[in-house]
Amino acid sequence: NPIKAIVPIIPLALLVLASKQVGLLPTKAFSVPVCMLIGTAIGIVVAIFNKQKVGDVSKRFCRGAGDGFCDVVILIAAAALFAAGMKSIGLTGTLVDHERFSVGRHVRRRCRSLCYGRDLRFRQCRCTCL
Repeated sequence: NPIKAIVPIIPLALLVLASKQVGLLPTKAFSVPVCMLIGTAIGIVVAIFNKQKVGDVSKRFCRGAGDGFCDVVILIAAAALFAAGMKSIGLTGTLVDHERFSVGRHVRRRCRSLCYGRDLRFRQCRCTCL
């Protein structure tokens, strides 16, 4: 059914039409949640016209939304666990310290030769690398 195929695209089309570049719809009135709710309502109307029960449609909608939310939460939890593991073995701090030391050492070495030994901590020299 082509009408059922168009329903998922409706929120995207509304967002594009309400964007600043196109400007056919008021931007403030058509936010992402509003467009999603409009798309959901149109989907329910299309399902009713195709002789599907509203209870079954809402059950499938909630099941799909729950599955999508579950996947996102699992991905966030896995990323947090990975970051905590890197921090617990000291890898994050080591990488940051190594990067800070390597960049700072390179700049200091270049400035010392250009500033002829002046104290770099107080920025008394006028070399181009500071």
